[in-house]
Amino acid sequence: MPELRQLPRPDRKESDILTRNRESSLHPSAPGSRRVFCYPPGINAWGAGNARECSEGLSHPRRITRHLMKTFCFLLTTLIGLSALAGSRAAENPAALIPRYEKISAALVADDFTTARAAARQLAAEAGNLHRAGIAAAAQAVAQADDLSAARAAFKNLSNETIALARRQKGYFIMTCPMAQADWVQSARAVANPYLGQAMPTCGTMKEETKG
Repeated sequence: MPELRQLPRPDRKESDILTRNRESSLHPSAPGSRRVFCYPPGINAWGAGNARECSEGLSHPRRITRHLMKTFCFLLTTLIGLSALAGSRAAENPAALIPRYEKISAALVADDFTTARAAARQLAAEAGNLHRAGIAAAAQAVAQADDLSAARAAFKNLSNETIALARRQKGYFIMTCPMAQADWVQSARAVANPYLGQAMPTCGTMKEETKG
């Protein structure tokens, strides 16, 4: 009777490789894993036919969570940076407030008290964000007016603040109304009087064209 010999048990390194092979066979297509060939001891790349395909544990939930958190933090930092950049550019270009002022003027020309107040509130908020306290306070006075007459009276001070700003720009027209004894700014050459409204909308003359 032939002598029975006990087969040698695989060492720890070979046992670990076989264990990884079994785990990878259960999840061969796990997202985020990287496929490699694992060779038991004594088998080289030329014996690929005997190699077993396995995957390294690169899809661990903690690693995925860390990756998502890093991506989220990067996006959040980018958005904050862009917002700060937009704010700084707006602060460097306060002339963007002049079109807001013209919305108030156009509403007063049309005798539209509700729109004039709403536009004045918007201008006050934006001027405050740009640290233009004079324009913000004058616009707030228009927004708090009780009627068209009070709004037009407050608009005189707002116009004076805006004229100082417009004189540093190019292409605006400073108009004057002798009857109202007040000036205003507009981007069009044709007269549109915010102080007399629909009663005399074309009353007034051009006093100055800004050159910047």
